[in-house]
Amino acid sequence: MHFVYCWEIGADLGHITQLASIGQALQAHGHRVTAIIKDTRHAFSYLYPLGIAWYQAPLSTDLRPKELPLNHADILRAQGFNSISSLTGLIQAWRSLLQLLKPDRVLIEASPTAGLAARTLDLHVISLDN
Repeated sequence: MHFVYCWEIGADLGHITQLASIGQALQAHGHRVTAIIKDTRHAFSYLYPLGIAWYQAPLSTDLRPKELPLNHADILRAQGFNSISSLTGLIQAWRSLLQLLKPDRVLIEASPTAGLAARTLDLHVISLDN
């Protein structure tokens, strides 16, 4: 079975270390794992030794607000949910990547846009967060 792990919001090592742990466990059970990730800076250190291929996640190019987000809605607004054209472009970029990779299961962690895209393709989505 081919799992694609998606991460698009957030920073620091918590996301990629979780991906590495989950990916390693899935591989131990004979599954293939690919990642689409927001921040590729640490991918070589954490994913390459495990044989997990990674791709750059589609990211919003909209200007980021100068204020810190107050809630989840502010975070989503800064990630491309602020306009139909931005969100449509992001969803289509995610759809293209998922169609290219042909996963059996999509694992989403801090990835609302990836989750929407996967569901429009009738892929089985497993959310690792809220």
